[in-house]
Amino acid sequence: MINLKRVDSEYLKNLYKNSNKIKNSRKYKDIKYYCIEPIIIERNKGVYVSKEWFINLHDELIYIPRNNRYFNLEMYRNNESFVSDVYIIESEEKNE
Repeated sequence: MINLKRVDSEYLKNLYKNSNKIKNSRKYKDIKYYCIEPIIIERNKGVYVSKEWFINLHDELIYIPRNNRYFNLEMYRNNESFVSDVYIIESEEKNE
């Protein structure tokens, strides 16, 4: 079974920092890798799914780099962001 889990900014930072699902990046100067753990971003203009994302030095999570889609993690933590919710996908293993 697959579940969506709402996550906060600290969870996202830890996921980015400690994930073993990464992809090297050479495109951005201060970004060494993308996290390839899928996230779902709910914002006032729609819902976005990102399969590759990173957090920059300004505490911004960039979820669609080519379109410059990002949000500030501190503003998200303080409920001041245009992003209302971020989810990860969790799968439950069946016990057989």
